[in-house]
Amino acid sequence: IGMYISVPKLNGEFMKNLSLDLVASYFSIPLEKDEEISPGIYMAKPVLNECGQKLVEMKMEDFGAFVLANLSPKTSGDLEEKETVGPGASAVYLTNQFVDTFPAFDDHYECRGEKVYLLKRVQLSVACIHRRFMDNEPKLTFADIDELTALTDNVLPCVLHALGVLEYDAELEAKINRGEELPAGQQECELRAAALVACDQIVAESKGGISTLELDFYLWRVGKEDRFRGLERHATRDTFFY
Repeated sequence: IGMYISVPKLNGEFMKNLSLDLVASYFSIPLEKDEEISPGIYMAKPVLNECGQKLVEMKMEDFGAFVLANLSPKTSGDLEEKETVGPGASAVYLTNQFVDTFPAFDDHYECRGEKVYLLKRVQLSVACIHRRFMDNEPKLTFADIDELTALTDNVLPCVLHALGVLEYDAELEAKINRGEELPAGQQECELRAAALVACDQIVAESKGGISTLELDFYLWRVGKEDRFRGLERHATRDTFFY
């Protein structure tokens, strides 16, 4: 938010040229030698630079232009997909376009020989666009919004475990409770994927009573309650996917 309100224009050219000092300033990350430097800055800068570079290469001013150009195959000119996507904006199509274009949104793992797609950040972006504009901007209302999955990160597994929905083996639970880092990889993927599948099953059992995103936002609110805020969540510091 600080970056959005303080820069002349948050466009591709600006993001492409962001320096480490500017990223630290906008995200309020100290760079003084006597303070521990957050590793997040070293992940944020290349992501912002890469996204800016992609936008410039596509001759799109900013992410807003990218969204408007990729609401559906009709707006993007993707002829191969036109028969498979219905009229109007498609949340699934826009999500796929983001993932195919920007590596920073390609939130997936290779786990036991299979690709496991979780896509938290991009689906959250699409869901937020839908929620913001669905009542006053028809072209930004996604008829297939319920086809998105739960926005799984380290909050949903924690809340679902505390509620007794997910079970952890004793070694993993002890590691999380000690606050030890869980590196990006198979265990972290399994935790996030298990939370996603659990949400799908809860929605199915509701028989139309609640949508996946409604459940996701509810669990996020629950996670902010006092009884959950003190619980340890798995800590994966070498990821920028959430």
